[in-house]
Amino acid sequence: MYEQIIKDTFKNLEVENFTVINNSLNLIFVCGGLVDVKQPIPTSMRGQLYAYTATEHEEFHNCLRMAESFKDYIESGQYDDLLHFEHDIAKISSQVLLFLESPGSLVELGIFSSFENLYDKICVIAPEDHVESEDSFIFLGPLKRISTYVNEAVLTYPYDAEKGKFDKSVWGEICEDILSRVNSKNKIEKFRKNDDGHLCMLILEIINICFPVQISEIESVLLSFQIKIPQKRLSQLIYLLLTLELIQKKKRSSNAYFFPPKKLANDNYIKFGSYSDKKQFDKTKNKINLKQELAFNLKDKEQRRLSVLAKYGEENDQ
Repeated sequence: MYEQIIKDTFKNLEVENFTVINNSLNLIFVCGGLVDVKQPIPTSMRGQLYAYTATEHEEFHNCLRMAESFKDYIESGQYDDLLHFEHDIAKISSQVLLFLESPGSLVELGIFSSFENLYDKICVIAPEDHVESEDSFIFLGPLKRISTYVNEAVLTYPYDAEKGKFDKSVWGEICEDILSRVNSKNKIEKFRKNDDGHLCMLILEIINICFPVQISEIESVLLSFQIKIPQKRLSQLIYLLLTLELIQKKKRSSNAYFFPPKKLANDNYIKFGSYSDKKQFDKTKNKINLKQELAFNLKDKEQRRLSVLAKYGEENDQ
């Protein structure tokens, strides 16, 4: 069966040799206050950033993931609370961009400042008059705690309070500063199986190589790496990747299959290193071998999977 062929593909790989390729995903999670699910992206600093980058800075715009985009998380039944969901988004993001613009943003700042493992990703954008007084409540509280751990975690800019916005030139400066932070991040790092962000990257790589693949098959590969994740937790991470549009799902009967979006099909997230016999893991060769197994040796047993694969190809060629 296909599951066994997948397992054999990853057999005799050592997790200790895995490395995470950080610059493959440059996601910037943008938040800054409570989300009104009845409203589109508000006329706020976040809304202004979204509008500015849409026309002036396409590279930056494509990296953005707005908090408002995830307002249906409760309806999915995967997450019970926003805190857990946003923490997971932050773990896989390159930067968490938080605008100090409302009472709700102070709440979120307090929440994120309680996660020391996220400090190197948090970037607070604030009008300079909000924090220029270092005896302010904001500075003495969460901002000071984050700034103690990470240099330049708080970026301040001149703000036109009368017009309620940053000038256009300031937005350009903000974008360049954030991209500079993203690009300064370590390009690769050793894989840690207890890091949920790294697990997401591993799941992405498994899907990228083995698609169309089912969640039970992903779980089987993880178990072969001695990585045991409760099914509820694995479902949450899969939902997270779907919500971030990093993977796609197609159903055939009761079976759900996962794919990479066409534009991400050639991306690399994990470098597996070598097998126990020192032979290097060849991603391209293994992807081809798996597709050939499906097309020639398993075509009678995997008709549904092959039909879904054909449909995926048709849709992404349009």
